[in-house]
Amino acid sequence: MNKTVSGEQGNIQQANTYPLGKTQQTKQTAIQFSQVKMVSALDGWGISATSPTTKRPRVFHTTDGGHSWTDVTPKYLSNSSVLGYKGVVSSFLDATHGSLVVTVSVVDPNTQAIRYQPTLITTANSGQTWAVGQIPAKSSNEVPIELDFISRSTGYAVTETDNNGGEGGILSRLYKTNDGGNSWAEIYQMPSSHDVTPPTIHWVSFSKNGLGFMDLGVQQGKQTFIKQSLERTTDGGRTWVSVVPPVEKQSDLSTIEFLRPGIFGSDVILPTIKPIPGSVGQYQITTYASSDEGLSFHQSGRTSGFFMQADYSSAFADKNHAWLDLGSNLMLLQNGGSQFKVLSFSNPTTLDTLDFLDATTGYALSYHELWTTHDAGNTWNQMTPVLK
Repeated sequence: MNKTVSGEQGNIQQANTYPLGKTQQTKQTAIQFSQVKMVSALDGWGISATSPTTKRPRVFHTTDGGHSWTDVTPKYLSNSSVLGYKGVVSSFLDATHGSLVVTVSVVDPNTQAIRYQPTLITTANSGQTWAVGQIPAKSSNEVPIELDFISRSTGYAVTETDNNGGEGGILSRLYKTNDGGNSWAEIYQMPSSHDVTPPTIHWVSFSKNGLGFMDLGVQQGKQTFIKQSLERTTDGGRTWVSVVPPVEKQSDLSTIEFLRPGIFGSDVILPTIKPIPGSVGQYQITTYASSDEGLSFHQSGRTSGFFMQADYSSAFADKNHAWLDLGSNLMLLQNGGSQFKVLSFSNPTTLDTLDFLDATTGYALSYHELWTTHDAGNTWNQMTPVLK
């Protein structure tokens, strides 16, 4: 029997669950993944883990649901100037189209100084051949942190620049391409109303009709006080306006975390997390819903307090099925974020990435191992991906 815990709005349903991996004996994984993206029940892409000692990322492709994989690594990645451990970001549209951005170390011909060059690598034939291009970085030490192609022609890339300990810390930049990555332009300029230098972009999320949202870390004036700012665009990122959900108090904006929303036509579901004042390690999830493309939001659900780890993310299948990765367990959001169901498990102990194909089928990585669920996250099985 399920146990239901009431929140201020909606319910948290605590399901009877079983430890992950109980139905399948754990085996040594042949491929150590850092990223996996399934684009259909059979087709998917994967990127291997990298480190300062294993600097070269590898790219894989599957056509049998993730059981076996073909190495389709671009030859360009064997270049010694590719700094895989600096970060590899990817975006895979379908079974044939995929892109990734890596950091390449180059020598400035004028100063002879080493600079970082974000470099785009794309394929249109399932990794049989790859094309290489550059994102024209505005500074000498930009590294990629996010890549999102919403069509074969339109894509967005976020880079991050270290200010070498200077005032302001990390500077983020947002670039856009309208021709499949052949050319890029920086499209985001911080509004003067924020009085912030520099902005830190935590995530961006776009739909095909030009609607998009961005989460910024905002420093007010010269103070160290940081708050979150939710930005909205309706023209593909050319202009942005701040959106403030109906929080109880303005001071909530200093502690609230905006998670990546789900965008479904004019409907937008926005999960948020904030610590409960006066508690130790307890957090509260509040979901906001919009039916006018995020022009206005209303509160759709809220949980009671619970303990969680600091890292969290969201994954949407549709507006009625979303999952929040809370570090040590999962939370299923249903009915537009008005109902919450906690999915507790003991193995794996943490989730590094999470993605769902539909309302029941999902994939997750834990310590580079691949897991799958076919019952909306209630039970999981560890997979043993092998190299063809």
